[in-house]
Amino acid sequence: MAKTKFIYGFRKKLLDIGILIRLYNKSFRVFGFISAFKEISKYYQDNRCLFNTNPNRYLKKAHEIIAVPDMPPVNSKEFIEYIIQDIKWINHGNLPQPVFAIVCITSKCPFKCKYCYNSNLHTNEERLSKETIIENIRKLINNNIESIYLSGGEPMMRENDLHEIITEFKETKTRFWLLSTGYNLDIDKLLNLKKIGLKGVMISLDSIESGQINIVKGSQKAFAYAENAIRAANNAGLIVAIDSVFGKKLLERVNFTNFINFLGEKGAHFINCYSPKQMHHVLDGEYDSFTLTDFEKLNKLINNNHRSKQFKNLPITYSPDIWESKRGCVGGKIFIYIDPAGDVKKCPFIEKSYGNLSKMSLNEIMLNLRQESEENICNTNRLLKDKQF
Repeated sequence: MAKTKFIYGFRKKLLDIGILIRLYNKSFRVFGFISAFKEISKYYQDNRCLFNTNPNRYLKKAHEIIAVPDMPPVNSKEFIEYIIQDIKWINHGNLPQPVFAIVCITSKCPFKCKYCYNSNLHTNEERLSKETIIENIRKLINNNIESIYLSGGEPMMRENDLHEIITEFKETKTRFWLLSTGYNLDIDKLLNLKKIGLKGVMISLDSIESGQINIVKGSQKAFAYAENAIRAANNAGLIVAIDSVFGKKLLERVNFTNFINFLGEKGAHFINCYSPKQMHHVLDGEYDSFTLTDFEKLNKLINNNHRSKQFKNLPITYSPDIWESKRGCVGGKIFIYIDPAGDVKKCPFIEKSYGNLSKMSLNEIMLNLRQESEENICNTNRLLKDKQF
């Protein structure tokens, strides 16, 4: 397994000082010399400030230093530009530009996950042509979206088109990610994908108990696919994140720690901790909807993962749900979602479509989406709204 290198302690503090110096230099040019100090001071005092969720370590991958997969590397000029945009949003209410998009390239999936957010859209026939996908990814890139997450269904069900889609943008600086169950992924395929521009993978896995995963996903091979894909992606030199729908068991400290250790041993770098969402199937028992008490437990576990030296060489955990509790829903603001049918939505967990790619141009749809004043949020955002952790 390729050795994972995290930066922590004194070296991380030096990096953070360097980030602050670069931020001030950029702010002087954007806000002016005196105003820059006021803007940054006001931003740092706000509990929504990105640096308030800064873990005690960064991932170092080749020449890049990563704090979280959804943002540019912290040692890049794009990261500083992202912070400037965030300052304008937090301090002045200026709507930010989206920085990433989730694009579903297939309607097909070999699994039947109980908590899948778009299982109602899975079919045996593709509804978006390869040409339509490429055309609209180009529009996303022209709108300054830096990261594209290729999803489905299971994107490896459309393997040949997947290669052609990424290859089309090989000469751009776009960061491509694969959102996958791990189905049919091996070291050779991942090395080829990396060669044409794949930056990382997000593999779905929710437990170290193979029996639980195989039941939830409806396949006796599901756990093995995910486990092998994580290891292969690490060996291929890709950034490896895990998308995990947290059941109640993982909210227990021992189980959480064992989960982190297991994924660290397999080669994971980040874990996105999602609460179960009631979408197209009734979820109960292990995957019942989270209560506020459940979120408080998860927040404590994540804070410990961020601060304890025990985890300094292990995957960094995040909860998008808890992060949004401070900011409100960021769907349509910092990212958009294109489902397998070509409907453009703010978020995978919000059903409302703002237009279909077969009937409207993406630019027109994005304009409609971002101009909407009506609050349209999921039940989780509604539960956590104004909740201070």
